[in-house]
Amino acid sequence: MNSIDHLVTAYSERAWFGLLAFTAAILVVLLLRKPCRRLFGPLSAFQLWLLPAVAMLVSQLPHKAALQFVELSQATQAFAPPNVLMPTHGGATLDWREIALTIWIVGALVRSFSSGRKQSHYRRRLKNAVALDLGTSEWPVVQATNADVGPALVGTWKACIVLPADFQNRYDATERALIFAHETMHARRRDNWWSLLAEIVIAVFWFHPLAWLSLVAFHHDQELACDAAVLREHSAHRRAYANAMLKTQAGVVPLPVGCSWTSRHPLTERISMLKQPTPGNVMRRMFYLVTGVLTCAVSLAVYAGSSGAPTAVLASELQLNMSVAFHSENAKETISDKANLALCVKPGEKGIINGHGWTLDAIATPGADGIDTLVNVTNAHGQPVGAPITLRGQLGDLVSGKGAAKDDNGFYTLQLATVAGCPARAGAVAAHAGKVNDTSVHVVGTAPSSTESGALYTLNVNVAFDDKPAQTHMKLCLKSGEPLEASLASGMSDGVPPWKASFSVHPVDQGLMEIQGSLRGGTLTAATHPVIQTKLGQQATVMIGNRTMAAPGQAASAQTIKIDLLPTAGC
Repeated sequence: MNSIDHLVTAYSERAWFGLLAFTAAILVVLLLRKPCRRLFGPLSAFQLWLLPAVAMLVSQLPHKAALQFVELSQATQAFAPPNVLMPTHGGATLDWREIALTIWIVGALVRSFSSGRKQSHYRRRLKNAVALDLGTSEWPVVQATNADVGPALVGTWKACIVLPADFQNRYDATERALIFAHETMHARRRDNWWSLLAEIVIAVFWFHPLAWLSLVAFHHDQELACDAAVLREHSAHRRAYANAMLKTQAGVVPLPVGCSWTSRHPLTERISMLKQPTPGNVMRRMFYLVTGVLTCAVSLAVYAGSSGAPTAVLASELQLNMSVAFHSENAKETISDKANLALCVKPGEKGIINGHGWTLDAIATPGADGIDTLVNVTNAHGQPVGAPITLRGQLGDLVSGKGAAKDDNGFYTLQLATVAGCPARAGAVAAHAGKVNDTSVHVVGTAPSSTESGALYTLNVNVAFDDKPAQTHMKLCLKSGEPLEASLASGMSDGVPPWKASFSVHPVDQGLMEIQGSLRGGTLTAATHPVIQTKLGQQATVMIGNRTMAAPGQAASAQTIKIDLLPTAGC
């Protein structure tokens, strides 16, 4: 899985919860904004727009893992090859989520570019604007050279108040003071920053019809709230404020980030709102109580909805997909050994793997914060290779750790991904298990689910040593379920004692044949029992042994045995 796949997989579910939370919160705001405005006033109604932001934030909060277990009769072990544990995609196949992500990114960039272009165009209209020194303003004030530009509050970081070219002639002294108070109130309330946030939301949800509808409603409620805030300080000048509105032209140049008098703010409704009395303290306190309860209810609903259903761990098993690499260095040579494997265990119970001259045991314990897996590695003499490693992660998470050798001349690294159940045993294990990037791979499973008593099969066995071409060839006639002993000569492998092996063949589900082997002798310190599933007429491979990595100026060496197994029907 490449980095894009990991990114898409990690965030697709979170993004879906965020979309649902945004949609639900926007619907609540659109339904309540007008009743809330009539009961509690425009200032209170505008605060409802905090709900979508709160809902989206809550939807992205982490949840504790929820696992459900059922009883298991026995714990088993299984090995699977790397292409089963950590698959790689050779072809350039695209997941639908990747396509959707690409389309979303393109749409967000187009919307962002469009908003930036409009903002830049408005700024260019202010190129020859004249700065005014009003003395009492905390924000820069400029007068445009055109009568259709302003009044407005423009920008965020370098915000300025823009007045039209005929500002002194169009309005009388009271009206000018009220217009200036209106734009100053926008700046005091940080409405320009809220406009920037609205543009970001639109860029993210450009595909959502409710996002565009809510943008218009948001700016409308923003202007009504600003009007109410101005009249709370200038309540004696309601008529003059209405006259100033009537004299103000709707801006013909759109202003994405800022606050301007445009046609998107219905003038009739704004003037009618001036006639309503300002709500008292009792109504404001009641509004805070209602919105507090509403915010808590929405947050709890979103958080509960985004937690997902508990993950059922079938048969109370956990499969530990592991990639273990051992590195040992001394004055004479550098040795590197790597294995990819899957260990199926019952939660809380130890699973053990022997191979490569070492023993690995692991205990996976599910908890409230994830799954803790304790891994311990010992050598052929039962001595710890390094300190035990404890890894914590959720189902499907890839975690890693490193353990130093006791003699400080080596170390081992471990990558772990835990999945529910035991896919390595339940499904068909890959037919070909062999050399992958200097990795010794075994495929080990459980007893077959079904047999055909008395059936005869031919097992073609080809043996190669030390990465050389196959030198030993034999055909074994096997009766289903009955093992047959075979001697595997060392061939031309220097210093490798003879090997002994026995093989048995069992039909299993889905047209697969399971080959169970027992290997001993050679360079093995203990017998090993590979099990491979393949189809009749399809070759499978087992590799055992060690490779010595070449030091500078020296040749690499290997003591390996590769056994190709090809079952056919009849003898």
